[in-house]
Amino acid sequence: MRFTASRDIAVPIADAWAALTDVEAAEGIARARGVAVVRTGPGGVGTTWQARFRLRGAERQVTLRIAAMEMPGRLCLDFRGELFEGSAQVDLLALARTRTRLTAMADVLPRTLAARLMLASARLVKSRADRRFGKAVGALARAVAAGARGAGG
Repeated sequence: MRFTASRDIAVPIADAWAALTDVEAAEGIARARGVAVVRTGPGGVGTTWQARFRLRGAERQVTLRIAAMEMPGRLCLDFRGELFEGSAQVDLLALARTRTRLTAMADVLPRTLAARLMLASARLVKSRADRRFGKAVGALARAVAAGARGAGG
């Protein structure tokens, strides 16, 4: 199942890229939401994270890996958990000197029969799932903009 959403932010693309690729800040945001995060590597291509969190009453574990970084406009991640695997991509596009469009895309694939059934039921309410993904992308855009402004942007 594929999800896509875009948001425009009022920061230059270079500042947005710096904020988007600030792994320490991203880890801090995840920890503030109750996610236990352990990173291997300095933060470039190939860096992985083991993330553990509670979702719908169950303990979940996901491995994330930076698959590609194309400065200043594309960050690609792969993820794999017990039920699902897939990829996510965040693209930045300069609209003006001080305006950037952030577009996020995620492809989610089932790994088990139970996950396949969950995705089948999610397809029935795809518009609700799209809205939730859009809200998450909005939160990401606000965090990137705040990080870019905090870094002097």
